[in-house]
Amino acid sequence: MEGILLAGFLAFLFVSMTLILFYGYKGIEEERAKKALDGIEGWPDDLYVAQFLSKNPRAEADRVPEAQREAVRLRVQSHLNDEQRMVEEFVSQPSVENLYRRSN
Repeated sequence: MEGILLAGFLAFLFVSMTLILFYGYKGIEEERAKKALDGIEGWPDDLYVAQFLSKNPRAEADRVPEAQREAVRLRVQSHLNDEQRMVEEFVSQPSVENLYRRSN
């Protein structure tokens, strides 16, 4: 009898800890997504949905207006161009300062 109670208690603890970890992770990811999207003007707050939680990730992406997609694409392209420029500088003049310099 004690064995059954112990097994039930351990199962309850395991399920409880798993749920705590899951909801904690979900909250952290939502905060990260909001921080990442804070700099973009007019970005909808409810846009971010983790793919493993959404029913249809493609339908979520289709809700984004074309102007916002273009703004994100231009931002990513600008970042990639900055990174490419920094890589070219490092390759032409390798140094520790060039290696750890951040892009704008």
